[in-house]
Amino acid sequence: MLSCIIKKSFYKIISKKFMKKKTQLNTTLMLLFTTVILLTPTFLYPKDTSPPYTLTLGARGGYIMPMGNQKDILNSGINGSIFLNYNPKLINNLLVQPEFIYSGFRLQANRDVLSSFYAFGLNASYNIPLLKFLEVNALLGGGYYINRLVENNNLIGKATNPYVKAGLGLDIVLHYNFNLNAGVTYLNYLAVDNPTSALAVVGSINYRFGKNPEELNYDRSIEIEEIKIQPLFSALYKYYETHPAGKIRITNISKKKDVTGIKASVMVKDFMDYPTASKIIPELKPGESAELDLHMLFSNKVLSVTEDTPLSANVRVDYVVGEREFFKEENVTFKLYNRNAMTWSDDRKLSSFITPKDPPVKVFARTVIQQYQNERINILNQNLQAAIEIFDALGAYGITYVVDPKTPFTELSATEDAVDYVQYPRETLRFKTGDCDDLTALYCSLLENIGISTALITIPGHIFMMFDTGVSRYDYRQITDNRGVLIEKKDTIWIPVEITMIGEPFLRAWQEGAREYNETVKKGGEVGLYLTADAWGEYVPVTLEEFGWEPDVPTKDQIAGLYKS
Repeated sequence: MLSCIIKKSFYKIISKKFMKKKTQLNTTLMLLFTTVILLTPTFLYPKDTSPPYTLTLGARGGYIMPMGNQKDILNSGINGSIFLNYNPKLINNLLVQPEFIYSGFRLQANRDVLSSFYAFGLNASYNIPLLKFLEVNALLGGGYYINRLVENNNLIGKATNPYVKAGLGLDIVLHYNFNLNAGVTYLNYLAVDNPTSALAVVGSINYRFGKNPEELNYDRSIEIEEIKIQPLFSALYKYYETHPAGKIRITNISKKKDVTGIKASVMVKDFMDYPTASKIIPELKPGESAELDLHMLFSNKVLSVTEDTPLSANVRVDYVVGEREFFKEENVTFKLYNRNAMTWSDDRKLSSFITPKDPPVKVFARTVIQQYQNERINILNQNLQAAIEIFDALGAYGITYVVDPKTPFTELSATEDAVDYVQYPRETLRFKTGDCDDLTALYCSLLENIGISTALITIPGHIFMMFDTGVSRYDYRQITDNRGVLIEKKDTIWIPVEITMIGEPFLRAWQEGAREYNETVKKGGEVGLYLTADAWGEYVPVTLEEFGWEPDVPTKDQIAGLYKS
């Protein structure tokens, strides 16, 4: 009889407790909204050098005591949970915690009746470090529960509603991967008329996955704001060692700590032998930012790139906080143009294609000169004779001038960002054709190989060259009485050559080069004179890999036959 009375009274409580689920859902949404509002100020907490929380698996267990009206109905019971901690990296030490909870109570009037709460929810947990091994932990969360009433293994009641919880604890860090927690948790299993609230005294053990970020040199004192690497040109690979290939912007985002000894380095797999380091920023105060130029020392493997290619560069920033060294890394993608690509933003860039030490160039130049070494005229300028011999040899060899229909110099030279295709001298010798920039690079390379200084001449829509006779400007008559076909540069006499006239007599090419130069000067047109040796100071010639090919240099008879027909 007593058992029936207890059952009826408890059913009455339960029916009132769970009758208005819609109202409870609205209450839950309001509580979750309140939770977000309460946590919002924590997003303003400054980042520092504390390592981030990764993924943690934990288990709690303890003693739970009913509160309020329920303390006269329920006995104290057990409480346990399994949870995960994850840091979404919104701020330091803020954790998202999905959790499964079990709470069990026996009725005071009948200990055979067990009231079990199975709950699943989401918590926000915030850890405040006190010491290296000690942290205070605050927790707020909620979710849904299922309450089951069981008497002697028979289900006598069931209901589902929201719950909320809050907790405060103390974490003892035993190791990066392990820590213990002791604390108190308040739980409220919501109901309209008679919610079940309880206070649990719990302990937990947590396992954090992964390695200690401190062992991996992790730190949050700096932030890499931006990395930019401009499109790069394979032919200028030596240029980027001393001139910026890109920039990186770094900010000290800590609130109290100075960051010192900051440097950036760049590494591109397969195309660099080792990372190229930047200059060092001595110090960044909290909140300060600075930019570093990124330099890149490529190997000549970049000259194997025959198509425009996207590449990935690893950018590493090394720095010091206190007395500890840290680093951060990021990857950035950039475009590497093929080995023949060039823009005319600076006409001197062509000097990278002037390669006097390349074996095919050396073979051609030296073989031609050796054929005439016993036939030189002593009273005629030696540089002029050598230039004529090589010019005529190129004609006999079969080199011809052909305008590149896809990348004509006339159009591309007027647009600084337009990408041109330029052949290396070895390629021009092999293909036996080239446009004005190709033939200029070839002829300059051949003359530089035998010790004759050359220079580039640019006029609107065209490029050709001139070479140094070595004769003082006061002794110009040693070359010719006609000063109109000569150019004075650095107190010596230079001879302009229209190199596209290969196959014709040298004198005509000389006269045409002088005419083009003089007419442009007379009209006030823009004329550029760039000594190859000076241009190499900025744009060093590439170092091409040997490929086992040599040009079939024409003999003296073949060269002489060019003008007999």
